[in-house]
Amino acid sequence: RPRQDPAAAERTEGYGEDGAPDGAEDRAAAEAAVASAEAVLATYADALSELARDKIPPSEAAVASLQASLLVCGVSSESCASFTGAPDWAKAAAALAEALPTLSGEGKKDFVSLIAADADGSAPLEGVDVEAAKAAAEAAPGDDGFYAADALAKLSAWAAALAALWDLVKAQKQAADEAEAAAEAEDD
Repeated sequence: RPRQDPAAAERTEGYGEDGAPDGAEDRAAAEAAVASAEAVLATYADALSELARDKIPPSEAAVASLQASLLVCGVSSESCASFTGAPDWAKAAAALAEALPTLSGEGKKDFVSLIAADADGSAPLEGVDVEAAKAAAEAAPGDDGFYAADALAKLSAWAAALAALWDLVKAQKQAADEAEAAAEAEDD
């Protein structure tokens, strides 16, 4: 059995057999899941736009689902609620209409980069609380037969994919920070 050079082992620590950083495949898969959800969401842009123009309020469950998804875009729950805190369709519809250009088309934001930068702390997103978005999405009621439930489900799937990416990048950053701290403690 050949003896491995200790310096070479140290240089390759944290990398897989293919030379890519540990976790790179997981991150690529999470980014691909977001891209896939965004592609599907783009096909629902017209339906979501129509929903935003609808004056007839959907069920409270549908509004709650919409609110949870919009949190990832930086739309606060309060901006979609009445003074009592109950979901307000007119406000939620206006928030959706305002957010739609950032989801697809010419004004589309690169949410993968934005969420990843927020998760690793390099560029925190202003007005976006991914933990709150995840909690709201988990608490949001399911499909209640609302006519645009499919479009809202696609929006929710996109938000969930972004939240999963955020969790992964956050965990990778924490693991890297812990490894660095352990290496520094070892050097001391």
